[in-house]
Amino acid sequence: MGVGRPKQIDAIAVPDTEAARMLRLRPTEFRDLVSQGAIPPPHRIGPYERWWVSELDDLRSGEAALPKEDFDL
Repeated sequence: MGVGRPKQIDAIAVPDTEAARMLRLRPTEFRDLVSQGAIPPPHRIGPYERWWVSELDDLRSGEAALPKEDFDL
């Protein structure tokens, strides 16, 4: 077995600064959008506030804007 770089572990939850970076926003812009309800609020993990990476990915792809249930217009 060779010695190599440790395997990178993908984050499942990130703090506001990293969440903002993922959405190409400044942290203040990100927090403003959270307070306006445009971005979901954080989840509490012990004393920490974190955003699920999967929810941020849904925002980036537009999936978060799609309704969860079928409905007639």
